[in-house]
Amino acid sequence: MNRREITAAFESAGWKPAESGDPHVLIGTAGGYVISTRDPLWQAAGTLFELRDDTRDIRVGVRRVPEPSRAAELLERYGVRAGASIEAPAEPPMVPPEAEM
Repeated sequence: MNRREITAAFESAGWKPAESGDPHVLIGTAGGYVISTRDPLWQAAGTLFELRDDTRDIRVGVRRVPEPSRAAELLERYGVRAGASIEAPAEPPMVPPEAEM
């Protein structure tokens, strides 16, 4: 995906694109939720996104852009506190692919 495709995906799913202050990071917001991706992740064969609930300081990784209401459900079920990932503390754990449908 390229920058325009990601921005369009954010908007069509109900996210409001926002400035990140970093040209390598794309962000969408909805209420207290944030979706983001960073270069080179958006140029990879399978673009990866991070969902965050900044109020509760939890996050999780996804492969598709969900609607904000679905992001809330995924964060509730699979989210972990920032920095709490066992696999790689700097990266959030991923939602199982079948749960993203």
